[in-house]
Formats: sequence, C-alpha cells, structure tokens
Amino acid sequence: MIQIEIKTALIYLLLVAAVVLVCYLIVVAKNLVTTIKNLNKILEDASVVSGVAAEKSLEVNDMIDNIQSAVADVSSAVKGDAGAFGAVANVAKTAASIRNLFKSEKPKKKKKKSINKY
Repeated sequence: MIQIEIKTALIYLLLVAAVVLVCYLIVVAKNLVTTIKNLNKILEDASVVSGVAAEKSLEVNDMIDNIQSAVADVSSAVKGDAGAFGAVANVAKTAASIRNLFKSEKPKKKKKKSINKY
C-alpha cells in the first residue's frame, strides 16, 4: 500500500507551482521584450515629429519677427520718419513673409514604415 505524507505532498505541490510560475514569468518576459521594441519605434517617430515641429516653429518665429519689423517700419513711415521707398520695401518684405508662411514644402522622399499593425 502506498502512503503519502501530507508534508511530502505539500512540497511536491509547491514545486509544481514554482515550475508553473517560472513558465509564466518566461512568457511575460517575452511579451515585455516585444512591447519595449514597439515602444522604442514609437519614441523614435515621436522624436522625428517633435524635431520637425521645433524646426517649423523657428521658421514661423523668424517670419513673425520680419513681419513685426516691417509693420513697425511702415508705421514709422506713415508718421513721417522714413521715406516712401522704405515703406514700400517693408510692405514687400511683409508680403513675402506671409507668402512663405503659407507656402507648402515639397514632400520629403524618406518615409518610415507605419508601426501600427492593426
């Protein structure tokens, strides 16, 4: 007749639970590595987008500065501090800055693959 002690059964039960836990942790670690790789791709895309946004904001800032100085020159010309030629030149600068603000750039040739698979 086979006799099983309670202490031995509990030890075997704990060993089986430990093996199951280790297997579960291996699966979780594998999924975590995949998730981190996807997260790195997303962060790279975000850095590219933020870089483009920063570049465009600097361009817009320069255009706004040009417009501001042109408007200030035109207003001083209206007051009589500058000649008519300077006022016309500043209006032309302002128009060029506004045109450049709304001018669309040529699309870049380099395109990245989409990350979303769903």
